[in-house]
Amino acid sequence: MMFEASRSRGSQGPDGGCRARRHRCRNCGRNARPPRCVLRRQRIGQVLAMKACDCSSAVCRGHGVALSCLAATVAVLWAGVVAAADPRPGASQPQNGAARTISKFLEALKSFERGLRGNQVTAKLPVPPGQEDSDIVLGLQQRYLGYVRYGIRVNERYLLVQVVLLNRRDELVTVRAADIRLRIDDKSYPAGIVPSEYRSQAIETTEGRRILHTFRLASRLTAAPQRAVAGWVLFPGLPADERVPQMTLEVQVGKKVYRLDVTRYETQRLQLRTELLGPREAIGVLRIAGELNTVNVGALADAMQRLVDGGTRRLVVSFAPSASPLTSQLRNWLMNVIQRSRRGPTQTRVINGLPPGPAGLGPVAAANVPGFTVGAEFASANQWAFRSEAEAVTAVAYDLFDYVPTAELRRMVQRADPRLRAAVVWALGRRSEPGDLDLFLQLAKDPEQAVRWAAVRGLAWFDDQRAAELLVSRTVRGIDAESRVAALAIAESPHPRFSQRLLQAVRGGAGRATSPAVLIVAQRLRTREWADVLFEALQKVPKDPPPEALSVLVAVGHPRLPELVDLLLERGTPLLHRTMFSLFRSQRSAEGDRMALKVLKHYLRSHAPDSVMVSFLATVHDQEAIDLMLARLEGELNKTTSNRGQLVALLLQIGDQRLTGIVRRHYEKLRPYERGTVLMVMRQFDSELFYEYAERALRNEDRSLVNMAVQALRYDGSDRAVELLYAALKRELAKTQSESGRRTSSASLSYLISGIGSIGDARARRVLSEIAPVVPANLRAYVATLLRSLRQQSPAAFFLAQALEAKRKKQWSKAEVLYRLAEQADPDLSEVYLSRGEFRLLRDDLESAERDFRKAGELDPHNGHVVTGLAIIAVRKGRVEEGLKRLETAVPRYDEDAVFLYNAACVYSRACEAAVAGGREDAARRYADRALRFLSDSVRRGFGDLDWAKEDPDLAALRRFDAVAFRRALGEQTPEKPSPK
Repeated sequence: MMFEASRSRGSQGPDGGCRARRHRCRNCGRNARPPRCVLRRQRIGQVLAMKACDCSSAVCRGHGVALSCLAATVAVLWAGVVAAADPRPGASQPQNGAARTISKFLEALKSFERGLRGNQVTAKLPVPPGQEDSDIVLGLQQRYLGYVRYGIRVNERYLLVQVVLLNRRDELVTVRAADIRLRIDDKSYPAGIVPSEYRSQAIETTEGRRILHTFRLASRLTAAPQRAVAGWVLFPGLPADERVPQMTLEVQVGKKVYRLDVTRYETQRLQLRTELLGPREAIGVLRIAGELNTVNVGALADAMQRLVDGGTRRLVVSFAPSASPLTSQLRNWLMNVIQRSRRGPTQTRVINGLPPGPAGLGPVAAANVPGFTVGAEFASANQWAFRSEAEAVTAVAYDLFDYVPTAELRRMVQRADPRLRAAVVWALGRRSEPGDLDLFLQLAKDPEQAVRWAAVRGLAWFDDQRAAELLVSRTVRGIDAESRVAALAIAESPHPRFSQRLLQAVRGGAGRATSPAVLIVAQRLRTREWADVLFEALQKVPKDPPPEALSVLVAVGHPRLPELVDLLLERGTPLLHRTMFSLFRSQRSAEGDRMALKVLKHYLRSHAPDSVMVSFLATVHDQEAIDLMLARLEGELNKTTSNRGQLVALLLQIGDQRLTGIVRRHYEKLRPYERGTVLMVMRQFDSELFYEYAERALRNEDRSLVNMAVQALRYDGSDRAVELLYAALKRELAKTQSESGRRTSSASLSYLISGIGSIGDARARRVLSEIAPVVPANLRAYVATLLRSLRQQSPAAFFLAQALEAKRKKQWSKAEVLYRLAEQADPDLSEVYLSRGEFRLLRDDLESAERDFRKAGELDPHNGHVVTGLAIIAVRKGRVEEGLKRLETAVPRYDEDAVFLYNAACVYSRACEAAVAGGREDAARRYADRALRFLSDSVRRGFGDLDWAKEDPDLAALRRFDAVAFRRALGEQTPEKPSPK
């Protein structure tokens, strides 16, 4: 695959010139001949430089000069950009004027770059340190450091990067993917293809989410002179570690190797700055102005760890307006680090391959997280992200000022950093000294929102009428977030003055009892006085009352609640009725169940129940409610627009005897997916009815219904379920037999095989072993995988593995004991007898070996290894023709099984040995040739234990008869005989 820079369709020719019939200069818009209109675009650092066209226009000449000046300016400004991105604490920062110049310059470049999308590489390519004078410049447009958690390659990492290569030479440059390597800790890893275990890995970048196998990896990069190209490269099999490793990209062009420090390059993109705040610099603010990704997240974790090691354990991770949006993976990582920091100074765990949080971390908060909306108006116990740095600093500094003298706190209120003032006000308010009341009344009008809210909540600690009047006046407004903050302060106040004053205001008509702010206080306090106020208010509400008000009355147990329930049942909506049912049901008391049943009976007269209501009826068994529900549900079953399958499933949960007739009347009217829903529930309540309809479903032509029936039978797992699946499997195999004799696969057949395999016991092994030789060719590997998995799940698998290890070490008595234990653990596992038969053949115990192979044949009559085992025993007993005939009869069925072919070679090798002993040279040669063909075919089919083949006693005769041909059959190179001089 060529790795070319993309071009816009129909607008630019191979040489960069125009291809339209009327050619125009792209600078001045004048007509020009195609050879003269050679406007080109080229990447140098962060600048997209242009060469002026060949027009004689002064406009174009001036444009070219201006662009040349722009390119020259970048080299000067780039050093300032790198310095601004230096993440080290105390790093030198550019002056304000220079910073504004750089920001405007980069913004201009972004807009300039957007105009070139589709014509050239769209990534910004900052020239890394050390490459300013290089003729080949390397960069990264996108990157993703992934982590494999499941499968054979568990705990492996991989790096997917879009490499950008700028060719400053005057000649074409081609780089093969094999010439691109990644160096980690002095070890080099080549670029590779997508391994099968990686194909389903999800790659998440700021541009979206994709699956790994959808990326087109480059086989080579081809860059024209003075142009840039980009392409995807994958580095699989990287070591997994808790940290992000030091990575260096190496690209070989000719005999020269160009390097890019990936870790440092991505750290510059982070644009991380740190700042220390508070007494003794106890709070660290890490501000990110660039892009946080899976590579430079390690730099952020390291910066946090350095602050913790320096004694700064309270941290705020803040994002500047210029920061890129976070992916969900990185946002979850940051949230996990913050939430785990509240459990104590311990190190957080690794999350999807991302680094753990620092050890010894204190409280942490995030501010201005891009792409994440903070909905709470005030900090909650589980809140991790805040709308401003001031709110985040207040959250991490909640107890920082507990030991600061009060006089010092008063001074800090006026002189402290604006981000610290809210935390100082909060600490001063909890001390509630009477002399500070005037200060807090003044701070409650502060222009800074965080300070104003902290002062409002601090006023609740002052047992003073002026504080109560201010909080009540703001609460009863009930129109903004600040009113809810004032209500929270009243609810948290240790002084009853505040709640009593709010009660008086509400009773006097100064505020609505059902406003959101007032309900905050009522829900927190839940007193009889508040219940009486809400009861009077709810009687006057023309529409559905707020659920929060009802929850207070239910929690308090107001004596006139039944009267209110009757009123709301008459004029309320179905939504209100469902809310009332949930509130009463959540009480978990006899009175609550009685009120919930009353609401439910009223609801069932006009509406169908949901699953929660049906479960409740199955618990209380109220006959009147059940009759209402059955009548309502049967009426709904006659409507084709409703989800009738879900309704029948709800009916089955009640357990009423009348349900069988209802199901039989309506089951055939249901759509296939609705029948599947009913089957899944029917299994739990009526087994006979379930088996009857499951068998019907397995005969249906609808694949989705067959699949759901298979799943229901798999969950059932009884002998009857296995019988039904087996019968359906045989029917499906018969249907797949074509006129030509070949079998074709079907989706239903796959569902049935998967369902039987999921049962996972000896019954499933027997069924799969029986059908393995006759399934369609495309399903044989799947059946073999299922069988292998089932055998590994057997309780005999442990003893069998130990026996094989003892056999390998020639510990014969120990192996015999382990085989006996394996037989006792699972007497129906054919592999136990096959393995022990081979072991006894090795010990020349032919009689015992033959018994084992015959027992394995009874359990698994279609196993090819049984055929070869009995054949080799017959040959060794002198019945050569019988053994060879048994083998040749089975060869067409197992000609793709590498182990069978190897065992067939062993049979013919033993036959060759017998022929040599009998002096029959012609027969020995025929047997040897046949054995060599079987051995060569087995190696070609994938047999890989060549070391065992060189010492297998069953092949000893073949090795002696023709050693050169034996090595050639194993795929080894054999020296040619020298020709005579």
